[in-house]
Amino acid sequence: MVSFFVADFFILTASLFLSMFVFKRLPDRFKTTWRMRVLIGVYHSFFGMLMMLFSVEVADSVLLDLRLIPVLLAAYFGGLRSSLLAAGLISTGRFALFDGFTPQAVAAVALVMLIGMLSGIAAERIIAFWRLWLLNTSTAMLLTGLFYGYVLQANGMALSKLWMMEVFFLVGSLFVFGCIYFLKNTYDRHFLNKKLYDMIHSFHNIDNVNDIYEKTLRELSDLFRTDLGSIVAIRNHRYQLVGFLSGGEYNRIGSSVSLADIEALERALAGHSSIYPDWTVRQPKGLLEVAIYERGARSSIHVPIRYKNRVIALLNLGSSTPNFFNARVMKFVEDLTPSISMALALLESEARFSSIVDSSKDGIVIADSELNIVSWNYGASRTFGYSEQEALGQPVSILIPERRRKLYLKRIDRIINHLDHARAKQNTVEAFGRRKDGTIFPIELSYSIWEASGIRYYSSIIRDITRRKRNEEQILTLQRDLADTIHFQHGVVLKYKKVGDDFIYTLADGQMLKEIGVTPQQLISQSLAAASPPRLLEFMREQYALAWSGQVVECEYGHGRFTFFSTFNPVFKEGRVHEVVVSVSNISRRKQAEEKLIEANRRLELLSNVDGLTGLHNRRSFDRQLDQERERCRERGVSLTLMMMDIDAFKSFNDTYGHVAGDACLKQVADIFGELAEAQDFFAARYGGEEFACIMPGTLPSEAAEFAESVRAAVQSLDTPNERSAAGIVTVSIGTAIWPAEEIGESTFIIDTADQALYAAKSAGRNRVVGVSYIESVAPID
Repeated sequence: MVSFFVADFFILTASLFLSMFVFKRLPDRFKTTWRMRVLIGVYHSFFGMLMMLFSVEVADSVLLDLRLIPVLLAAYFGGLRSSLLAAGLISTGRFALFDGFTPQAVAAVALVMLIGMLSGIAAERIIAFWRLWLLNTSTAMLLTGLFYGYVLQANGMALSKLWMMEVFFLVGSLFVFGCIYFLKNTYDRHFLNKKLYDMIHSFHNIDNVNDIYEKTLRELSDLFRTDLGSIVAIRNHRYQLVGFLSGGEYNRIGSSVSLADIEALERALAGHSSIYPDWTVRQPKGLLEVAIYERGARSSIHVPIRYKNRVIALLNLGSSTPNFFNARVMKFVEDLTPSISMALALLESEARFSSIVDSSKDGIVIADSELNIVSWNYGASRTFGYSEQEALGQPVSILIPERRRKLYLKRIDRIINHLDHARAKQNTVEAFGRRKDGTIFPIELSYSIWEASGIRYYSSIIRDITRRKRNEEQILTLQRDLADTIHFQHGVVLKYKKVGDDFIYTLADGQMLKEIGVTPQQLISQSLAAASPPRLLEFMREQYALAWSGQVVECEYGHGRFTFFSTFNPVFKEGRVHEVVVSVSNISRRKQAEEKLIEANRRLELLSNVDGLTGLHNRRSFDRQLDQERERCRERGVSLTLMMMDIDAFKSFNDTYGHVAGDACLKQVADIFGELAEAQDFFAARYGGEEFACIMPGTLPSEAAEFAESVRAAVQSLDTPNERSAAGIVTVSIGTAIWPAEEIGESTFIIDTADQALYAAKSAGRNRVVGVSYIESVAPID
């Protein structure tokens, strides 16, 4: 008997080993497709049937083996469907391989199916690994113990084989699930580390902060299969909901939030993470979180993102499954946030370097240890006339006048290798350069020496200084001439020039400076980086660089409670930008007026979608909503129900009581209909005349029938007299039509089908509800 159980034990070991090749890695619980669930059930049923070949016959047609362990494995990985499939296939093998449909075989099969059902139900309700193992193993041991104990007693056999079987079952189950627990943790660590590496690597190709946030949310949502995610940016004690991820769709929002909206936000400001494992037990009280709870969130974690010793954002992940998040998941997300900070730092460094190199009118040239050119920017092309393709790989001597080449190269050699090496880290000298056309011109050369991967490089910033002094004097003269003119301007006039790598203000005046609390002395001679608000710096740097390149720039931006409009006008001297004049106006009032106009247009659009008499959505709004719901139900894989309702004998009612009473009747019915539909979050509309429609996505036939009947009964309960109606009061006839997601057709077909159901209700005597499916004939819904 022991040898048979040992064989079963080796079969279990083989199943674990082979699963790494069949599934590539252990399947994820709650995240498997129906195809994967079928594969899980078939895979484990194969090993269950294989174990029966090494079973022990303890009585006539009664086999003893460990076939139930594969059933428990199928339940753990695939849930109820996989465990029932595995149990069913094992049961089929039991009939086919041993004695056919004997009473003992039927009883054994019933036992396997019962355990398959119970273990599958438990697997879909219990998340904790060892708690699920203990429950399913105990249940299986109890039921098999009762079954085989009864068989052994009925056949007058000793119960010693029973306790041996129970011990082997417990040891085998513990071994298998212990291996799974070990492999799962090993795979998870490997997979999470790889994911972390991939995310850090992918950040290198992203060039703005919002894309980093979106990439982080998408990767974490894909990794943990979360339902919801969001990023809240924290800047200067202001909080902004940057983006929201739901159902795989990322929406950039940009709206402001407060501490009252997200409970974990206050803890995040202190650098602490938060976890709410089960919202049904302990739900965060933030206003946004209450709204998200209504959308199905049941578990969440909240992790702060730090950058330069301050919290810059809060990362939120949510799931519709209670106890979905635990401390292990939160620890991984916490380990990930430094990589986000690193990506932000890298992005900032690259942006600064790129803004300097790409926008610089000065030549930036880098040479290797052999003094061959390895980097060449657009400014160098403008300065020397060589294109990047022409310059790369060439010796730096092509930039030196021939009659000075020997002298300059000797000086360079002395600086690099001998006397001045200690001072060669960074220095500025004046010299002469040579353009491609042979022109000799004076330059200012700022150079430095640095090493990377054991290779020495020489970088230099080269600028033409022929007209620099004269330009500076002209700027100062123009500043004095214009000072009196612009001082009393309502707005602000700024002038700047480019000195080195930054933009320097040379003039600042205007009455608006008083409004924003800045004096001219605080701006003049200051750089853009020093004077601009941090959150506007990169934006303003782009505008300043564009204007300095010769473009006329107009831009609008907000700061504090003000909205400003700026115009950048380059001033050219001898074909080159000499300075830029910036005119800044406060357009806050105009923006407020524009926002009011937008709101008025929005309200007008809303009114155009509402029926004037009943207050329900009109036919135009209904048609648009039906098209949207058709696509949405197809994508989400849920059914779509359309309900059509008609007031019975309404034309006779109008003839008897007059059109004023008819309008009142329509309004009364519409009020009840709209109120009931709104309570169910259904879309109610007046389809035309006395006919109404209701779109009900994701409803079951019974739910649709219940809602339709509630509307019919509510209208009847009004007891509004209608002597021309068979019931003597105002009643309605209702038809409903239901389509599964894969069968949803065109809108006209959906409406026609619902109309058929309505026609059937009228033909059957009115004041009733009739339902029809997408392929069935018309039949009343009870």
